[in-house]
Amino acid sequence: GSDPRAATCRGKLQYRRSKINHEITKQMMMRNGAEKLFKATTNKKLRETVALELSFLNSNLQLLKEQLAELNSSVQIYQSENQSQLVPMIPLGLKETKDIDFKEPFKDFIMEHYSEDSSAYDGAIQEFMDVRQAARTPTRDQAGVQLLYEYYNLLYFVDRRFFPPNRSMGIFFEWFDSLTGVPSTQKTVAFEKASVLFNIAALYTQIGAKQDRGKSAGIDSAVDSFLRAAGMFCYIRENFSKPPSMDLSAETLEVLTHIMLAQARECLFEKLLLSNVEKQGVLACIEVGQEAAEVAEVYAQVHKLISMPPVKDYVPYSWISLILVKAEHYRALAHYYIAVGLLEHVGELDEVVRRSMGVPPRPGAEWIHLHRHQGPPDTGGAQTAGEGAPAGSPAPARGGPAAAPYVPASLRQGGQPAWAAQGGPTTWHFSAMPDLGGGGRTSEEVLGPPSDSRLQRSTSSRSLLQTSHSTKSRTCFMDWGPSASFQHGITGQHPEQSTSPRRARKALASVYEATLQS
Repeated sequence: GSDPRAATCRGKLQYRRSKINHEITKQMMMRNGAEKLFKATTNKKLRETVALELSFLNSNLQLLKEQLAELNSSVQIYQSENQSQLVPMIPLGLKETKDIDFKEPFKDFIMEHYSEDSSAYDGAIQEFMDVRQAARTPTRDQAGVQLLYEYYNLLYFVDRRFFPPNRSMGIFFEWFDSLTGVPSTQKTVAFEKASVLFNIAALYTQIGAKQDRGKSAGIDSAVDSFLRAAGMFCYIRENFSKPPSMDLSAETLEVLTHIMLAQARECLFEKLLLSNVEKQGVLACIEVGQEAAEVAEVYAQVHKLISMPPVKDYVPYSWISLILVKAEHYRALAHYYIAVGLLEHVGELDEVVRRSMGVPPRPGAEWIHLHRHQGPPDTGGAQTAGEGAPAGSPAPARGGPAAAPYVPASLRQGGQPAWAAQGGPTTWHFSAMPDLGGGGRTSEEVLGPPSDSRLQRSTSSRSLLQTSHSTKSRTCFMDWGPSASFQHGITGQHPEQSTSPRRARKALASVYEATLQS
């Protein structure tokens, strides 16, 4: 282990937490004694004196708990020095415990139960005690995690050999609550095991928080640490019942599990931002916007959990505030990246509307074709050579294997179509249409058959548009042109029919919100 008084910020913080925990224990013992005296005496003057003393002790306890809550709110001290511009992660402090002398109880048990010379095991007992002492102050790295696992494994064998179910060893395991500092004591090794596992999870939260999330490797390490912490909290909740302290209760462990999972999801979103998304095209911006909306929703669910009693009155208020801030922050980022995709990449969408409004296409313009398919991408026979594909492309038979749709360079990713990976059972994809023909083609032939359901984004390409169709044969056309005006045309057999600009703006808002929710 490390020296708890070492000249590191985390070491000093943990040492202050330990001092406050012991002071809280002292004040609680004095308060318990004063309460017993107050109940036992009938002397009026003495009762008044004891009542005054109780008031003083309660004030001291409240002050100590506020100091401990302030320490637990110090999340910034655990963060990496290279990520001042990033939102901080929430770590947990380690549970504190007291020294235990195992020598005499173990030696007596060896003599009585095993009928052996107990002095021959002095070295082994001392080594076990040294490991426990070191595990109280583990280093904030994998070596510290391994130390805690080593002590946990030793507890497994010690429990089987020295703690029979029908006999008390006279050994009491005392641990302080991680957040309130209230001490709890039990005779069972199960309490010791649960506390050690909690410290392993807390150490993983600190390791994850200190990673440099400005680099891909640091983000991967942070995600791994937060997921391990979540798994450990979940394991404790499922395997240890009737906990004596609030930090080991099922409600608290459930909230901690969801916090760690949310932080892992947040790290994955930050990894998306490392690739300068704003310059990668509209689909990349939409994907990042949708991911930001997912992160916001995850934090919103965590905020609901943490705002419910008894957890609400237990965790630091700064945690509740930070989680709410994160939910709103990532919701704002979702709107931001959707807006960037719409405003900065108008060229990829402009020509669709020009065709729907009957405006002649720009020279060399490539049309975007939305088509629906079941299973693998398939034109279903609707797309023929010269209709959505370069001249000379073979026309697949209906129901047969389909050639990959033609895709403009602006919509390709790494030389492959955005939908190279197969999507779900029903998906919508983009393809380019340099020549749509003219005259009598209906909106169904241009943009595929209408549907009563919403256009669902593919799990691979994440289609830009999501809107609703009526039961009639009508299709929505969107225009984000250089004039910064939006037009929404609803066509029947002829694309020249369109609605008013007022209805167009309303349609834009519905499409925009639907894109975030898809």
